[in-house]
Amino acid sequence: MGHSKQADAPVVDALGNPFRFELTGGEAYDSVHGFEMLKAMKLTMKQVLADRAYDTNAIRAFLEDKQAIPVIPGKKTVECLRNMIGISTKNVTW
Repeated sequence: MGHSKQADAPVVDALGNPFRFELTGGEAYDSVHGFEMLKAMKLTMKQVLADRAYDTNAIRAFLEDKQAIPVIPGKKTVECLRNMIGISTKNVTW
């Protein structure tokens, strides 16, 4: 008998109160579904806190375009590449 997996995708405010919640299939990538949720939100001059799964070029470019402030720790491989090409992360607080 197979097991179905589900993942939750909550969006919360600064106090941790949920204001959007969606259930996704367990096989879905968090960043893909999260990106769709971000596109539906007003993010100008807002801080967006997320885990490493959301450290994608598409999400970072989208947040920059919306003038939002990403507070997303870099994936280890991506962070190494950023350091190699000279993008400083020393002033970023994770």
